[in-house]
Amino acid sequence: MTILKLNKRLSSVTVKFLLPLLIVILAVQWIIPAIGIHFVKKWYAEQGDDYELTVGEWSFVPWQGFISLGKVKFRSGETLSVIKELKINVGVMDLLQRKVTIETLYFDGLQLNINNGKKGFSAVGLSSDSLMRDTAETNEDNQEKSIESHSEQASEIWDIEIQNIELINHRIGFAQPDVNISLEINDINITGKVGSHNLMIDSQVSLQTLSLSDQKIELAQPLVLKLKGELIDPFSQAKFKGDLQLSAAKFNTPWVSPAGFDQLALSGLDVSLSQQSLETLELTGLVVGKQLLKLKQYKINELSFEKNKLMTGLHEWAGLASIINLDEQGNIAGLTLPSANAGNTDTSQNAEKIETEDVATQDTLDHANEFELAILKIEQADNDVSTVHAINKHVNPNLNIMFKINEFFVSDINNQNQPMNIHFLSQTDEYSRVSLDAKAAFDSSLSGDVSLNIRQFDLISLSGYVEKAIGYHVNQGQLTLLMDLNINKGKLAGDGKLKILNSNLQPSDQATMNKISKQISMPIETALSLIKDDSNNIEMSIPITGDMNAPDFGVDDLVAQISRKALTAATLHYVKQAIFPYGLLVSVAGYVGDELFAISLTPLEYNGEEFDDEQSKYLNKVADLMLEKSTLQLRVCAQVSQKDADNEDWYAPALDKANKIKRYIVKQDPELAGRIVLCQPKIDEKTQIKMGF
Repeated sequence: MTILKLNKRLSSVTVKFLLPLLIVILAVQWIIPAIGIHFVKKWYAEQGDDYELTVGEWSFVPWQGFISLGKVKFRSGETLSVIKELKINVGVMDLLQRKVTIETLYFDGLQLNINNGKKGFSAVGLSSDSLMRDTAETNEDNQEKSIESHSEQASEIWDIEIQNIELINHRIGFAQPDVNISLEINDINITGKVGSHNLMIDSQVSLQTLSLSDQKIELAQPLVLKLKGELIDPFSQAKFKGDLQLSAAKFNTPWVSPAGFDQLALSGLDVSLSQQSLETLELTGLVVGKQLLKLKQYKINELSFEKNKLMTGLHEWAGLASIINLDEQGNIAGLTLPSANAGNTDTSQNAEKIETEDVATQDTLDHANEFELAILKIEQADNDVSTVHAINKHVNPNLNIMFKINEFFVSDINNQNQPMNIHFLSQTDEYSRVSLDAKAAFDSSLSGDVSLNIRQFDLISLSGYVEKAIGYHVNQGQLTLLMDLNINKGKLAGDGKLKILNSNLQPSDQATMNKISKQISMPIETALSLIKDDSNNIEMSIPITGDMNAPDFGVDDLVAQISRKALTAATLHYVKQAIFPYGLLVSVAGYVGDELFAISLTPLEYNGEEFDDEQSKYLNKVADLMLEKSTLQLRVCAQVSQKDADNEDWYAPALDKANKIKRYIVKQDPELAGRIVLCQPKIDEKTQIKMGF
């Protein structure tokens, strides 16, 4: 009985002691956050008119390190920012050991807009400028105390450990002049183990909108980003290992629209401040413009960047389809290139910057030389076929040709002026073949060797280029071209062998024909008639020269240049062979007084009444050439030296000598008489008879 009374007395004392303590604890648990929320609401309301902060739900359990807020709304004017739910669990006992352990951080439903303007960044109606001023005033008041305690606090390092962080359903907007971004955090999950400095990250973020109004760039649909991996030692030497994936990227731009890709996957990422590498990069579903470029897959193996050096392994693509469509002005349809003078109206200011820009350019080049690039190989996947459809309305008739690429690779790509190799094999139909092999190196300009082989190529597809080059329309013909080219610091030098089988060329542009005739110093009809055989086959050697660094260097210019030189060289070669061995002095653009020979033949010297055997053989070959080529007209011009012209009667004998040559040739065929013209005899350096077509 005594024991029972004692227990009742102790229970009564315990209740009387613990009940007030419990009341105090509960009061503290409720009053402290209530007071804190009250002052925060009051402070926020003082920041401006129509500023209001409401907290729908809250909870605070200090001995568990638990804080919870819900249905938080920041209203500033017409702007509303929302936090649906925020929960934090901190390890209370770990605080005694100078360690912050975030056991759980759960953050749901943030809706926030951030603006960047003249007053700095602003969100929930508060600007960074005003906050910094308030902070600066507070710091001035406490500066002395902070200095005194700083040295003591600096030596006390707190450890931080994260066990679980989860952020879901956040929508954040960012705006500044000409830039608008809307980001949606679907799910970010960060976990770590006790005692571990590594964090596991599994996240999905959506870029909902992106608008750069000054560049007129817009995101056409949400871009999804997924990141999964391990963040190693995040609070000191941070390093990330894992995978990154971007999906559904579609952009509208002023240069080309649409543009984007289905997926960009970076696998095996290993990233730190000092070096970055990845095992594979794979891009799928690339689209540039409606038809400009489509690529099924592009894959890169073993990419690394360290100490200003970028190295990659094999690049491989599959499913390339491109339509390059040049309009009447020579611009690529669907592609708008920015103007060189866009937004640049102050020419005097630009002129003042020339010297500075030259120095800056040299500095940039010197810096670029420090950067090393090395790519093992870029190639088309085995058994894959790519297509490039070329359309050019800048020439008439229009170019319209489809290249089927069977093989392509570029190896040993670098910026260290080391040679790289190029191989290309394609066809335009089931019979044609276009192959190119080259070894080239880039320094300030291009140097290397190129071998081009084109066989059984249907020439009618190039009719527009031929017409622009020489004024002839191609009705039919098949092209074979073998070309070896050397490039030395941008300067071209080489030759090629061109053969056109069963050609049918029809004059179509007289102005171009006249222009080319002057440039090659002979009627173009004459040149073509000389180099064609009886089966309308044309065979030419092509000398190639030019400067790739010239501003006007282009396909049209190169074709025209090749055409002129090829015609001249082929014509001379044919005439020399036709009158061999008397063609050693055959040349183009030889002058006799004011008369221009298209082709100057070897001059003839004789004093007697008859021609010797060699002279007769020579004239017989000239006659045969005229009989074979019915368009040729021969000029025969007598010249007399100053010494021989001292005789008063020099003119008539000189003219008679020219007439004897005409009569000799006409004996071969009387029809040739109408195609031989005599010139007025003239006094010149030497007594001889000059002939030419």
